[in-house]
Amino acid sequence: MGSRSEQDIESELRRARKDEKSDEKMSDDEEFQRGQQVVLHEDKEYYPEAAKVFGKEVEAMVEEEDHQPLTQPIIAPPKTRLHVVTSTKLPDTKYSLEYLAQMMSKP
Repeated sequence: MGSRSEQDIESELRRARKDEKSDEKMSDDEEFQRGQQVVLHEDKEYYPEAAKVFGKEVEAMVEEEDHQPLTQPIIAPPKTRLHVVTSTKLPDTKYSLEYLAQMMSKP
């Protein structure tokens, strides 16, 4: 019990090989048939519809014009900040007030 003859094993291997070959032939034939089908230009779908991509509950809007005018830049330039000396009595320093004001204008 449990021991199989060499003939039984060889016959099972042959059957398995035949099954693999028939599967390969069928898949090759199916690929050939799929590749040879004629599809009209009107029937081709290059881009899926928005409902298929996002779902039916999502509203997808396609707009033809830009909302931002060409005069307005996409990225706004940085704002320069100016510091004004408002104190009338300043402490005594080794540096001139103009130099210190210049240093405050650079962040």
